[in-house]
Amino acid sequence: MKEYHDGWGVDHGGIQHGLELGYWHTGSTEHKGQGLIAWNLRTGLKNRLHWEFRIGLAYSPASYEPDIRPELMALGSRLNGLLEIGTSIHLSPNLYLRAGIQHTSNGAIKRPNPGINSLHTGITWQGDVGADKRTPIPLSPKEPSVQLGIIQGARDAGSFGGTIYGVTEVHVQYNHPLGSRFALSGNSSLLHHGALRSDEGSGEPVLGQAEELHERLQAAAALGGAIQWGSVNLDLMAGYVYLRPTPGFYRTHLRSQLNIRVSSKLKIILLLRSTRFRADFTAVGISIDLR
Repeated sequence: MKEYHDGWGVDHGGIQHGLELGYWHTGSTEHKGQGLIAWNLRTGLKNRLHWEFRIGLAYSPASYEPDIRPELMALGSRLNGLLEIGTSIHLSPNLYLRAGIQHTSNGAIKRPNPGINSLHTGITWQGDVGADKRTPIPLSPKEPSVQLGIIQGARDAGSFGGTIYGVTEVHVQYNHPLGSRFALSGNSSLLHHGALRSDEGSGEPVLGQAEELHERLQAAAALGGAIQWGSVNLDLMAGYVYLRPTPGFYRTHLRSQLNIRVSSKLKIILLLRSTRFRADFTAVGISIDLR
């Protein structure tokens, strides 16, 4: 972890961030533990109470197989995404009292995919972290922007071993900063959603359904807000599918999108679209700033 009090770190009261390699026990006697690699962020260092965020990948030594491991229903794959939101209280120069909520799942790429949710608390000892004065971090965006994005995703609509459908999306997104920490976000998207061929119940393809390309086109719009962390934005938007909703899903959905700026014009996008705590699809792609 490195500490910063310049750039966007100033806007968040001083920050620490860095990569983590580790191992954690899920709290489940069936799934036991997972190895993980994650990006960690702690904000508000000037205060006694801090906010913490972690996103990464977790690997399980075993996953669900109906004939061999039917008890591992929570995870359909060994490699899964990991997300944690929490808080910590600074007790002494090196001691923190932490509490957080963590979710691990594969975003419906391979079912079953209920995921593992855990609420945990504990005391953490951390060695001295000095401020990194060699590499200044950038400021958060302060001007409105328009991006054109293209992403590719997938989802397993049925039970274990079911058909995996591809999802391709082209979108236009507008971001309007509200100061240095938050922004308003709006998104309009056109998708080629392979799961429009699926049966609402079984999730398997239906003969004669959505066989033409135009019958697998889906359109949606979303509006919400973003948290700005310098070159990284986390968008949380409420959306609505106004053309051909996914079978078995509501028209309304949550669009959770992580944008990582890699140059002045280019961003990498990680997207999860879900409805009522059920993932529709997971995707990765790029966007280009049209300013």
